[in-house]
Amino acid sequence: MTFHRLRQDLRELLEVAEARLAAVEATESRYRWAFERAAMGFANTNEKGELLQSNRRLSEMTGYEEEELAQLQ
Repeated sequence: MTFHRLRQDLRELLEVAEARLAAVEATESRYRWAFERAAMGFANTNEKGELLQSNRRLSEMTGYEEEELAQLQ
């Protein structure tokens, strides 16, 4: 009986984790869509100020490709 209850609890926790993961993935997808299609130039950096990601508009505004922008520290 204890084993059955533990297995049931784990199944419920897995369902919650899967639902949360799906929500995070949906949010990330919406963010990525907005980031890439923004009319403004955007970039993500880490706490050291190193470029992690930039959008196409920033490349158009600066004349640099994303890889080149990352090297301009």
